[in-house]
Amino acid sequence: MEFLRKYIAFARKTISPVLSSSAATKLARHYCSARAEARGDTRQEDAGSRGATGSNENAIPITVRQLEAIVRLSESIAKICLMSEVTEEMVDEAYRLFQTATVDAIKHGQVSFLNDEVREEILKVMDRIHSHVPVESRISRELLFQQLRKENFGDRAIAFGIHELIQKRELVEYSQGQVLKRIQIGRR
Repeated sequence: MEFLRKYIAFARKTISPVLSSSAATKLARHYCSARAEARGDTRQEDAGSRGATGSNENAIPITVRQLEAIVRLSESIAKICLMSEVTEEMVDEAYRLFQTATVDAIKHGQVSFLNDEVREEILKVMDRIHSHVPVESRISRELLFQQLRKENFGDRAIAFGIHELIQKRELVEYSQGQVLKRIQIGRR
């Protein structure tokens, strides 16, 4: 344990990593791709990562503050490796950690990292889902997406809204998630 403490102190004191140009380019690509994915722009996505609705349900809306956090993670990885330059692989690992942490937060209903505008849209989607799906009725996920798209909601907000209602146990998934049933709270 003492060795680890000394190692970390040494890394903090002596290593000040900088992004290599290839790492900075890779970081910019991750950022642009995450922003495009969150907006529902699917041109940069591969078809294998998309759900039945045509959206990537793991897309995370990323802000500049979160981009800065990924830079700091990348630099921390370089420090722990005692390297003075951040590589593309380190950026990839930092981005993977960011994705894992934020997807986990979403799965556990912690969406406070979303900006107010996105949260507001999600709340409106949840309200519209209540209007479209009466208690004890079922609807296909695809049909619900289509109806909400006609009301100009984005795929991301729809996916988050559905997920939130599932987390609150107001919606239940059937047929591998292709069918949704609205239930009374407290019933299953």
